Amino acid sequence: MAEAFLARCGLAPRLRYSIRFVPEVKNELGNCIFGQFRPSEQLAIVLGHGALMTLVKAIPRDDPSSVYRRLPAAELHYSLIVHEVGHAIVHQNLSLPPCRPVHEYVAGLLQVSSMSDASRRIFLESFCCDPFLSSG
Repeated sequence: MAEAFLARCGLAPRLRYSIRFVPEVKNELGNCIFGQFRPSEQLAIVLGHGALMTLVKAIPRDDPSSVYRRLPAAELHYSLIVHEVGHAIVHQNLSLPPCRPVHEYVAGLLQVSSMSDASRRIFLESFCCDPFLSSG
């Protein structure tokens, strides 16, 4: 999905990358996260299905990310894989890595695009009342 979508934009993998499913992923602050791309290793690491469900259940209900509870588990997992593959391909196609928000924008677009219409609607509508994200 990510490769086909980015190919339409003229972006294709230039190097082999790997995807590894792990029981835990932490960011630079030590917080548990869903996945991460490690450019130096050309490695996308993503929580395994069970670990993902455990982390999703731990998200406080008032956190915007709690929307992940309302998505089908398999679809959520697939969308996270697409997200990390997006990071890999974008990284490989630029001579200078983009700033983090640009990287996350592209990966997030791919992730949301990989969802079914119903899940995409649930996901996007969960942010409709946030004045920062609202167009109105």
